[in-house]
Amino acid sequence: MYKIDIEIDGMMCGMCEAHVADVIRKTVNDARKVAVSHTKGTAVFLTEEKPDEDKIKDAIDATGYTVMSMKCDISMDMCYSQKVIKKPEPLRFGLFSFMIFTRLNEKSESSVS
Repeated sequence: MYKIDIEIDGMMCGMCEAHVADVIRKTVNDARKVAVSHTKGTAVFLTEEKPDEDKIKDAIDATGYTVMSMKCDISMDMCYSQKVIKKPEPLRFGLFSFMIFTRLNEKSESSVS
């Protein structure tokens, strides 16, 4: 799961937001949760595969807006929240497990010295 953050110049109103959102949805077939803000000058969306950044930039520029920057991140938290992959369970140590772990750790440190 990729999170794409785009900084866009030239948006002035809600219709500008709608234009940019439409362009993103048409350019990136699997775009999800597209959020565009003219006040912040940003567009953010999620996608399963890494998109072609040049293609997105060219499509947005063609509508009269200017892409200032674009960042593509992979986020495990988003993968977990979208249930793309299962979040691992935290390790749980009881007192007995902790004592064994501590004892094994002490042995390994004494053998190194």
